[in-house]
Amino acid sequence: MRLVFAIGGGGDVVSAAVLAAKLGAETGLLPWERYVVDPEPGPLLRRDFLGAEGGSPLFVVGPDTRAVRRGRAITPQGACVSSVLGRGVYAISPDEPPSAVAKALASKFDKIVGVDVGGDVLACGCEPDLHSPLADSYSLAVLKRAEDLGVDVEVAVVGLGADGELSRDYLMRRISALLANGGFLGYYALDPSDSGILAELVSRCVTEASRNVLRALRGEFGEVPIRGGSRSAYIDVFTPVFLRFRPGPLVSINEVAALIYKYDWNILEAAAELREMGYTTEYDFERYVAQGLPPSEALARAKAERRCVCNGSP
Repeated sequence: MRLVFAIGGGGDVVSAAVLAAKLGAETGLLPWERYVVDPEPGPLLRRDFLGAEGGSPLFVVGPDTRAVRRGRAITPQGACVSSVLGRGVYAISPDEPPSAVAKALASKFDKIVGVDVGGDVLACGCEPDLHSPLADSYSLAVLKRAEDLGVDVEVAVVGLGADGELSRDYLMRRISALLANGGFLGYYALDPSDSGILAELVSRCVTEASRNVLRALRGEFGEVPIRGGSRSAYIDVFTPVFLRFRPGPLVSINEVAALIYKYDWNILEAAAELREMGYTTEYDFERYVAQGLPPSEALARAKAERRCVCNGSP
């Protein structure tokens, strides 16, 4: 069985679901809601879900599944996508180490395509403009562990720069390094025939980066505002193209993923250990928002506290 797995949390599962439909695969995700949906910092864990099937670390979310955070029920994006697809969506509980999650995935799937919308997985993890390296890097470590167990694994990046974080020029330099070391596999692409399901998902689920993929399919191009105008993203006809990579070479340029893979940290351990090493992540940003800082100030503080340096980064 095949799985298309959204690795970055938030609305990445929308683009993953469309690719899964094209490939005849199941849809999966790391469940981490953006702060506008979930007031609690950090990812959703299996114990947060009501109405899901299965245990930790791999379970299935249905259209009626909810998560309880700070005493309030929220609709996770996996449930939203499930309601559109009319079938369950697989989810992982990232409080488990990558080795345990990979073992669970390998018991169910023989082919996994990890999907990142925007390109954070291509980062080293220390870039000044990077906002959210943790979810993608943890998931990449999981996928590499799954490959170690014999699963056919690749990572597909769509919407380069569509999340308003890293510039396309910088991402292209990172991609060039992967091309040079044999890490590039080829392409998938969405086309106008995919607009219907993508439009329905975008209209019902919470996503901006995947919405930009739809905007590009409809002919928009150039700089577009996102995140309430706090940043902008560039979109064009190439935004709906998925670039496919081998997980091993990706881990070799993603320092955060390499550390998580090496030490087999669960995502909460990783957040704490990485912070001690000078890396800051979306978890730090969300903690500051939860403490009452406006999002712009929370982001600035998290970035200002970043003390790491990319080693040998292109």
